[in-house]
Amino acid sequence: MITDELKIQLLENNVTELSFPREKDEPIRDKILLSYRGKDRWAVLNEIKYCWSKKSKYFIHEPSPSNRDDGFFKECRFDFEEGLEIIKEQLTELTQKE
Repeated sequence: MITDELKIQLLENNVTELSFPREKDEPIRDKILLSYRGKDRWAVLNEIKYCWSKKSKYFIHEPSPSNRDDGFFKECRFDFEEGLEIIKEQLTELTQKE
């Protein structure tokens, strides 16, 4: 379990992405990242760096910074715990599809 203390350690050491492969030896296609985006906001990304959308309930293309609006941030940014929960759900779905 990742605690608040560990989260602080990660950020202090400039660790801004945590990889969560489905299984240790599985191919990269099933990797999901939790990527720090500042101000205690995180993006959940798949292996091709598409970001999870609360609204759409799937991964969408992340526009360039100048094309991101408040709606995008509301839809595709999460606090740390919410991001971990989304990753857990997505990895469970990947496992069940097989």
